[in-house]
Amino acid sequence: MPGHDDDAAAPQVSTVRELPRAWDARRRLDENSCRLTSIRGMERVVVVRLREGLHARPAALFVREAGRQHVPLSIARPGGDAVAAGSILGVLTLDVSAGDEVVLSTPGTGAEDQEALDALERYLSQTAPA
Repeated sequence: MPGHDDDAAAPQVSTVRELPRAWDARRRLDENSCRLTSIRGMERVVVVRLREGLHARPAALFVREAGRQHVPLSIARPGGDAVAAGSILGVLTLDVSAGDEVVLSTPGTGAEDQEALDALERYLSQTAPA
């Protein structure tokens, strides 16, 4: 989009052969942007107390609780890639068992973000899904 700030940082491509290099440069730019966003947001490390971990029904209830929140939320294993907390497939791919640590995060820093993290932490801290 002409005049858009991202255009200044986007790599310029003059031939098809340069396209893969341009994609790599853009991906690095996007990865750096994501890190900056997460630094400005909030995150919390939580130990999963659910006996079944985040499998099947507990994962579905977790996703439903995340969907009730009015802020974007993500979940990850420490040092791993984050997935949307509202995505059942994403949550299931984490393969979280009882006793595992997870990182809950949100890009915002307001009271609503804090309440959303509290709600997900409460859910993960119970021993049986409600």
